[in-house]
Amino acid sequence: MKPLIGITTGTIYNEERAGAGYKYGQSHTYVDAVRMAGGVPVLIPIALSAQETREVFERLDGIVFSGGNDVTPGIYHAEQTHARNIDAPRDTHEVELMKLALAANKPVLAICRGMQLLNVVRGGTLYQDISEEVPQAMNHDGHHPDVTEPIVHTLTVVPDSNLAAVLGATQVNANSYHHQAVKDLGDGLVVSARSEDGMIEGIEDMRHGYVMGLQTHPESLAFRGDERWRRLFESFVRASGTIQRPTAVESTGQETATQ
Repeated sequence: MKPLIGITTGTIYNEERAGAGYKYGQSHTYVDAVRMAGGVPVLIPIALSAQETREVFERLDGIVFSGGNDVTPGIYHAEQTHARNIDAPRDTHEVELMKLALAANKPVLAICRGMQLLNVVRGGTLYQDISEEVPQAMNHDGHHPDVTEPIVHTLTVVPDSNLAAVLGATQVNANSYHHQAVKDLGDGLVVSARSEDGMIEGIEDMRHGYVMGLQTHPESLAFRGDERWRRLFESFVRASGTIQRPTAVESTGQETATQ
């Protein structure tokens, strides 16, 4: 069977239709990138209890933590100064999911917000707004009207990193759609890539499995046909295919142990 890959979702509000409510969703590029790499994608809704989150988690072979909202500053013990568009229920859900994945050595590919979440769950901190806190930095927000091309900058990849081995390169083009970034690195994480201005663009921890974070959006680049970023998803899906899912008896034991 192909590896079953979970993809975290965001809350999407319909502001044009009063009373239309909201839905959970994510860009098709995440789904397409996983499918092209040989995995079976499944979107993970936010509105799950802790028990339901564990049950979904146990059925997955790997998890893509997707981009989206700013992470609640309180999670990394900071006051909210420049963070915006916070989704507290999503944070609660994904922090639990990330902790489960790291504890079980389940493959993690953390993208944009996902990389920031990985860092804070490991005890790291974030710049809440690059332009405010690091004024000498380049513009990392591809949503800004001054940015007209999908490729914003070049990443320098650490030569002996796992990311360099996967991509087969130490210089790669990247898009950029973030105004926050990793500040203090979390426990056990190492830097795998930086942008021209020195901002951290890649982190990883491959000591106990596959844990990789990218500030860029590799799913969009893979969908556009970039073979290097496509290889990233192939490596992630391949690692997910080596994971043995627990049996029903083992699952019960694990749940008891985590409660």
